[in-house]
Amino acid sequence: MDLQPYLKPVPRTEGELDERVPVGTSIPIYLFPDLKGQARVRLFDVVPPAEAFHRDAMHTLNSALRALALTAIVVFVLSRLRRLCFTTPPDLANANTVQIG
Repeated sequence: MDLQPYLKPVPRTEGELDERVPVGTSIPIYLFPDLKGQARVRLFDVVPPAEAFHRDAMHTLNSALRALALTAIVVFVLSRLRRLCFTTPPDLANANTVQIG
């Protein structure tokens, strides 16, 4: 396994590498046996990748629902303002009629 993704600054000497990663250090990883190459091994820090994906998906869904609600409110307010600003003119055909009676 390559330690380069785990070690952010690349160590310059073997002694520096042994100092950062002593013998017996465990590195938390996920192994995806169905994948090939570098994609097989994924490092994770605090949150596993599946949990991080689920959190991101829920955050996106909540944000989208809030944005949709805000858009509906803005459309409603603008439609009410339009009704207040633009009134229909009175019906001139009925106003000019003469009643014979």
